[in-house]
Amino acid sequence: MTIPIARSSYAAVIVAYNPAISRLSALMKSLRFISGHRYIVDNASGNAAAIRLLAKEYGFVYLQNTENRGIAQAINHFEQALPDSITAFIPFDQDSIPQIHYCDCIFEKLIHQSRLGISIAAIGGQVIDTPHERQLKFVRITWRGVTELDASSVDVQPDYLIISGTMISREAFRKSGGFDEQLFVDNVDVEWSYRVSTLGYRLVGTHLASMMHCIGDSELSIPGTALQLNVHSPARMRFMTKSRFLSYRKASLPMQWKLQDFLRFCVKTLLIMAYSDERSPMLKAVLKGAMEGATEAISIAGKTGPT
Repeated sequence: MTIPIARSSYAAVIVAYNPAISRLSALMKSLRFISGHRYIVDNASGNAAAIRLLAKEYGFVYLQNTENRGIAQAINHFEQALPDSITAFIPFDQDSIPQIHYCDCIFEKLIHQSRLGISIAAIGGQVIDTPHERQLKFVRITWRGVTELDASSVDVQPDYLIISGTMISREAFRKSGGFDEQLFVDNVDVEWSYRVSTLGYRLVGTHLASMMHCIGDSELSIPGTALQLNVHSPARMRFMTKSRFLSYRKASLPMQWKLQDFLRFCVKTLLIMAYSDERSPMLKAVLKGAMEGATEAISIAGKTGPT
């Protein structure tokens, strides 16, 4: 299927939950003049009134959920409600700021790939982690570890793309069954990337467009090394750990990813326990998340087997 040339046939959507209004305003401002449609899905934020005012100011269609459904369910329901004339959509996290013309650049590349007869599931731009402006690498996961793809190449084919700033083909999204709502927020993008790839679709990472994105709530410096870890709040660590353990039962995720992810999780947890000022609440959050994730995974597996 060839994607129609009409540039307005894509939608940009922000999924927000209790966002910092200043950051959300900056994101909306950066998307104000894109040629596609603009939406914001509010996952029952406590500051919904302020979000609604910003949506009106910057010309976004405001959609509100009655509860926090997580990124997976919010986007699934949003996509199902879009008119058929919209052939692709690009979600944004509330902590992302794309460069000017980012969305149109990505959409034009999707159109170009479609004209070449290439089945593209999604295209994502270069992500710059703030506040230190570290360029995140496009990667592939092997039994030997994480392989960083050549940054000098304009386009690469990574194993996965993050949700924020990634243009997703609705055709590929629907054929894949959408995002896995069991994962709620974390690993949703990784699981979908691997799953849609098994259907013959290709993921593309491009260095032609870039986006600032804040990963983590703070940074933890490891004494005696140049290593700095992105650290989330204990509450987010609980959800991340739960999603991680739920991910390990997913047949869609390859064993090499599961192994590499578990090793990274163990090392990062040990470093946080050793050097974080919040080691006690962090430990409680990790243990609670692991127990919840493992218990839910075992329960689901007992009913349905691996999915």
